[in-house]
Amino acid sequence: MKVIICEEDYSYIELVHSTLFKFAKVKGINAEFNLTTRKPSSIIRFLGSDQAELYYISLDLVETMPAIELIKEIREKNEKALIHVMSTDIVKLKDPELTQYKIFGQIVKTTNGSMRDELRKSFAESFSYLKANSYFA
Repeated sequence: MKVIICEEDYSYIELVHSTLFKFAKVKGINAEFNLTTRKPSSIIRFLGSDQAELYYISLDLVETMPAIELIKEIREKNEKALIHVMSTDIVKLKDPELTQYKIFGQIVKTTNGSMRDELRKSFAESFSYLKANSYFA
């Protein structure tokens, strides 16, 4: 299972990547963290030659392209991808525009343990969904 993470804030990049990596290792889930980046353009380039099954995208991207544009690109290239969105702003997570892109999960970014719990839960649900839909067959 290929995993992509896009987040501009270094502290959240580390938190998301390390939490998911450790969880996959402990649970024996074969996860490849193909790209962990601050730049949506890196994901766009990746999509030109490859696809991932699981994406964690921050809605708080401000430096380059809006997150919704990135999500649209991901969905156009891979309609089966499981996309989780993350934000410090609950209102952004409830944006009706997101529904058209079939978002699989929403995570509120915090610096406490609740975000780690949500990340582990989202990863486990994603793995179970992929397994139930014969992705690993």
